[in-house]
Amino acid sequence: MTPAHHSTHGVMNVDFSESYDHESDIYYVTFKTGEPSMVFETDDDLLLEVGLFTHTPTGFRILNFSKRQGESYSHTDYSDTESILRRQESLIVVF
Repeated sequence: MTPAHHSTHGVMNVDFSESYDHESDIYYVTFKTGEPSMVFETDDDLLLEVGLFTHTPTGFRILNFSKRQGESYSHTDYSDTESILRRQESLIVVF
């Protein structure tokens, strides 16, 4: 089943698209930057997309979305994407 897509303009004047994949229960939000991104797992239910060049957020994915609807989402402060990149780089093993 193909996810339903919705494109809109956010409150901060940033174009973004959102979609929900019912089959995998994932909610996707992508900021329309056009920049290639890498994805980091920030916790069990949140994946953050970060631009390869600017290291700024380019989107996010919420896993198990239907189970989380109506709940407030409490998480660590991920406003500093550089700290996320450093934390993820420490997990990379070079062969």
